[in-house]
Amino acid sequence: MRYNERAFDLRGAALAQDEAGRATAAKLREQAKQECDAAQLALLGPDKYHHMEEYVRTLPLRNVVLGVAGPAALEGVPLTMEQSEGLVQAALGGIADARTLGGVQLAQQVDWAALDRAAQTFLTPEQFRLFKTVAPMSGFESRWTQQVNAEIRRATGGEPSRP
Repeated sequence: MRYNERAFDLRGAALAQDEAGRATAAKLREQAKQECDAAQLALLGPDKYHHMEEYVRTLPLRNVVLGVAGPAALEGVPLTMEQSEGLVQAALGGIADARTLGGVQLAQQVDWAALDRAAQTFLTPEQFRLFKTVAPMSGFESRWTQQVNAEIRRATGGEPSRP
């Protein structure tokens, strides 16, 4: 938490600086990140720290899953933890460079057709229907948001989209 506050303050301070001031703020942000990482590593140990890093790296994919988990629970067909993790792992499995990408880049590269094929093997028919059709009215992004953004990137000369 302290790191986030410090990084936010440094980003704000950098806005009012010249090039040298912005460079100094960037160095201070990097130093704060290294201090935070070292403290987390010391607290958690190497195995738990790397597990946490992987979790954070895959949050955009997990948020897509959370976007369907709530409606599934309300419909009386909740996802199990194994099904939720299965969706995340199936999404990662369809991304050629999943180990090197992080954050939003992961969600942008999902092969939705491959994910749908995998999801049908462990979701119930009702859960799969929700997974294919739900557009959550929450802060979580849906598959539709990701697919529309991919089409826009493709149409404007960005990376190719996937169906």
